Amino acid sequence: MSFFASIIYGFISGITEILPVSSQGHQALMRYLFGAQTRIPLQELLVHIGVFFSIIVGSSEMLRTLMRDQRTLSSRYRRRKHHTDNRSYFELRLLKSAAVLLFIALFAYFATQKLETGLLPAMTFWIVNAIILFVADHMPRGNRDARTMSSLDGVVMGIVGTLSVFPGISRTGMISSYTIARGVDNDTSANWAILLGIPALLFYILFDLIGLLTYGLGVHTMGATIACVISGAAAFLGGYLAVSLLKLILSHSGLSKFAYYCIGAAMFTFAIYLIT
Repeated sequence: MSFFASIIYGFISGITEILPVSSQGHQALMRYLFGAQTRIPLQELLVHIGVFFSIIVGSSEMLRTLMRDQRTLSSRYRRRKHHTDNRSYFELRLLKSAAVLLFIALFAYFATQKLETGLLPAMTFWIVNAIILFVADHMPRGNRDARTMSSLDGVVMGIVGTLSVFPGISRTGMISSYTIARGVDNDTSANWAILLGIPALLFYILFDLIGLLTYGLGVHTMGATIACVISGAAAFLGGYLAVSLLKLILSHSGLSKFAYYCIGAAMFTFAIYLIT
């Protein structure tokens, strides 16, 4: 890819990894438009690292709060005092169970499957993603939080997040759709979906590193290496922007706008497929 294409690839990958519109689908489409025959292992690794740190930085306040509460709760446990019925304790328990299942399910899938990331699969799964987002956005609203969610909810969150391995299906979209359907408000759903991106991206980084050891960097010139680094930096900027954008859009308009976008992306992809 050229430097310009690498910037676009990284930036859009970063944004769509966070927003519920599928980074896998957008990456498949961009590779097709830019004439890239296959994934470049080094580029994929740096893009995932960039998005990972964008979540860490963009969610630093949430993470500090959770870590502080975790230390407080651990201290109380060591002093053999009972946990208070506070939100952070149950939120941590829910996110931990979801993270473990997400990591295990992703590992099992990548260990046994070879993904098809062509245009037609992306188009099909974008439509599926849109339907799920639209249905969830029209479910009755509730005010549930982690205190009224069960461990089974955490398990389901982890499992549905794994569906993002299909091009066109979004991890953020699936987790948000499930939790909103369960009566969780949009802001809390967005926070959980963003935080669960951390274990998912850790897995992708691990998988990318294994790929590098197996197949090599995938680049053979200094210019190509610099282009990969540029993609990683652009992914950080896109991801950081998307963290705030997701919360803003979900707070004001819900998931339907993302559903309409996915339908538009599917139609555009189908048009490109017919033309070429």
